[in-house]
Amino acid sequence: MLASDQLSKRHHVTLGDGDKASVSIPAKLKSGRAIVEVALSFTYCRDGVGGLCKLGSGRWTVPIEVSATGGESSVHLTAEVAAD
Repeated sequence: MLASDQLSKRHHVTLGDGDKASVSIPAKLKSGRAIVEVALSFTYCRDGVGGLCKLGSGRWTVPIEVSATGGESSVHLTAEVAAD
C-alpha cells in the first residue's frame, strides 16, 4: 500500500498556521490495510526575555485502509508539550 521506497524514510513537514504542520506520504493506489508507525521530533520556544527552546516528540500507531471506492483522506495527530 505504501510505496516501498517511502518505508523507513524521513519525511519533511510543511509548517502551517500557528501550531499546525502537515506531511504527505506517497501511497500506491492498491486496496489493503496497514499499520503506520509515526514518530515526530520538533522544537518549540517560549517568547520574550529569557525565552527557552525545548525538544518535543510524539509517537503514534495509525491503522490505515485503502479501498477502490475511497477518496483522499487525512489523519490528524496531536502532540502535547510541556507548559513550562
